[in-house]
Amino acid sequence: MPIKVKEVKESEKELREMLRKEKDARRARRLQMLLAFKEDPKMGYEKVGKRIGVSGRQVMRWWKAYEDGGIKRLLEMQRRGRRKGEEQKVPDEAIERLREEMRKGRIRTIEDGVAFIEREYGVKYSISGMYRIFKEKLRARKKRRGARRIWMAKG
Repeated sequence: MPIKVKEVKESEKELREMLRKEKDARRARRLQMLLAFKEDPKMGYEKVGKRIGVSGRQVMRWWKAYEDGGIKRLLEMQRRGRRKGEEQKVPDEAIERLREEMRKGRIRTIEDGVAFIEREYGVKYSISGMYRIFKEKLRARKKRRGARRIWMAKG
């Protein structure tokens, strides 16, 4: 499969000037990505990622934003996920109900927890998000019951 050529609209001089003036490290990395593609338009995402210290997948997301909306869109992108200090998706009361359901044996797996929160509170959690709730909020531990691994809430 031929490598897709990445065409950067801005000149190398413009990019270097923008990079020199940029004070935000995240935005600077995005400009470095554009510079790398300007120098070698056939360079792969992984190679550029290694060069600037991010994953190839992240470079792919940034490139898509650049293709969709230009440099303005690329530099205005927000971080993914919940920022530290931001409110969680479900209230503490929901976490307590989840703990109670685990104690009663109605919730035994992470998938059960995801289904419970979605059914009761209308909030969708990923498996990894629910795993963090089980580990951090509930301090649940895996137990082995026969061939199945189940989770048990502490206390």
